[in-house]
Amino acid sequence: MATDPYSVIFHPIYSVALETVLVVAGAERLRAAAKATDAVLSNALAVTGCPLRVEAERLVVTTDRGPSTFYADLSQGERSRIAVDLAIEAVGEGGLIPLVQEFWEGLDPKNQRAIATAAREADVSILTAKATDGETVTAEVFAGE
Repeated sequence: MATDPYSVIFHPIYSVALETVLVVAGAERLRAAAKATDAVLSNALAVTGCPLRVEAERLVVTTDRGPSTFYADLSQGERSRIAVDLAIEAVGEGGLIPLVQEFWEGLDPKNQRAIATAAREADVSILTAKATDGETVTAEVFAGE
């Protein structure tokens, strides 16, 4: 009985093995591309003066907790400080940054003071709102309280 050479190549066992090899090879190419993307994204962020960078496919920043703190592990206040610092840099001296009321009120007093100080030092104005019990709307310079 003659054996058809194609019946061996296309035997279901070999087909599964070949498919597995192709999937693994494709996954390795994607992993290599993702690693290359880390460097591209980190370089793009660095050009903007952003302290964030990408390591092992995660957004990280240097903090007092270590050189590669995951951005996702930062508090809302810490993430807000990074965003406002970038905004201050972007608008430059004499610029104006509008912040929604919920954003500002969601910050703890320490981060409110730090943001106000950074804005003052950069000669940037921040416009936001704060809810009060009164009905009168007033404009005030943040005193850090």
